[in-house]
Amino acid sequence: MLTIPELNKKVNNLVSLRKKRAELKENLSAKQEELSQQLQPFTGALVELGSEIEQEQEEILQELREAGAKGWKTDQATISRKTTVTYKVVDENKVFAQLKKDKLLTQYAKLTLVPEVKGLFEKKDFDGVEKNEKEFISVLNTKKEDK
Repeated sequence: MLTIPELNKKVNNLVSLRKKRAELKENLSAKQEELSQQLQPFTGALVELGSEIEQEQEEILQELREAGAKGWKTDQATISRKTTVTYKVVDENKVFAQLKKDKLLTQYAKLTLVPEVKGLFEKKDFDGVEKNEKEFISVLNTKKEDK
């Protein structure tokens, strides 16, 4: 058991440590704000470039669609038009009801839907499931850059 002076010493040390921690947190917060302000031009430029890239890609994609082309090759890059498909269950109860009706509940569901249900969604439309397709391009640089 600690003596009163020893306990006082521990309490004083704890108070001192907490004060140091609070000061460090305050300093860290100030430095983070300062750094955030310094980085803002860079983060802003990244966001702006991201928007420009997205716009350029969408324009190229539109041109490929209109031309009926799946890809394009230049001296700088090879562009391929691709589509990804994702499924989002918007009403799980409706999906469960249809699985039960089709006698597929035990195969594709436990307490929630199993990932393999995506294969079923690809074969058949389900109430409560939205099919989202996103077409995009991939760009593979073919020109070797001098270092």
